[in-house]
Amino acid sequence: MRLTLSFLFISFILSHNSLAKDNSGKNIETEAKKITSQFKIVKITFKEGETLGKLISLFVKRNSIISRKEAMVQKTLNRNKHIKNWRKINVGETIYLYLDKKFIDQKKYDEFVSKKKKKKKKKKKVKEFHQNASFQFGSVDIKKESEDLKLSFAKFGYTYSNKWNKEYNYSAGIKLTRFVNFEYSEGSNPVSPDGFYTEFTFSIGRVKPFWEKVFLSAQYDMLNYFVVGNKTNDDVTFNPLLVHRVSIAGFYPHTKKLGFFLTTGILKSIGETDITGGDFATGSKYSFGKDLRYDVSGAIYGSSLTTSTTSESSLAVSITTSIGF
Repeated sequence: MRLTLSFLFISFILSHNSLAKDNSGKNIETEAKKITSQFKIVKITFKEGETLGKLISLFVKRNSIISRKEAMVQKTLNRNKHIKNWRKINVGETIYLYLDKKFIDQKKYDEFVSKKKKKKKKKKKVKEFHQNASFQFGSVDIKKESEDLKLSFAKFGYTYSNKWNKEYNYSAGIKLTRFVNFEYSEGSNPVSPDGFYTEFTFSIGRVKPFWEKVFLSAQYDMLNYFVVGNKTNDDVTFNPLLVHRVSIAGFYPHTKKLGFFLTTGILKSIGETDITGGDFATGSKYSFGKDLRYDVSGAIYGSSLTTSTTSESSLAVSITTSIGF
């Protein structure tokens, strides 16, 4: 008999864009100050059906006649070398538009600037938390033929997460686990293991969604299982056993505060006792408080394991609370 324990801690790292630069590497803000006072520069994104001419018309006076030879058009074309075909511009493409002051309709320009400032105010920057402390508790029910083992557990965890590079982030953590309240169908007096047991976890995930709003990560865990040790007519003891677990985890942020996760993995024991199998975990996470610093998550966990002589299954439920700092 052994027990399966593995629960998902998910942390996400928000990506931040660095200060925008042009092809020469100079800051746009610095360059803008050097531009002659004849022009104003607007950063604008193409929407469906828009052309360069339509974008210019958003800012200039009515009945203005602007040819391709105009300095403002030439400066715009030269500044945006990434646009290869101005007649077929992709939706979402961003350019820097030069506007000659002699053509500008000040009212139109002011309205655009005002809308842009309002959008920036709405986009409140989310604070990043690279460290996380957690407390998890729950219960496990393990069945093996006619035998049945029930127990409770508590885990104290610490996790550090950060960017690996522009595309991926990582997290590494350690957990101290305590198992209590053993109930064993084949022993009148199950002896619970003393002290805390150490577990480790490491994961790598993409910064951007893998599909739509679904984030994926690969995770490795080193966990504690238990096998039956000495067994008498009155007592039964349990010995710890370390196992490797490799899994794929998916997370779907339904809202800014509420998300759902699903993970599935394979397991392999470390040592002489040969144990292999698979497991899954699913549940939800709710974030709250200032800067969404606090999390509460609930999970259901199941596993199916085999040895050289028998097989067993387990089912567990857990609640996890955590704080970022």
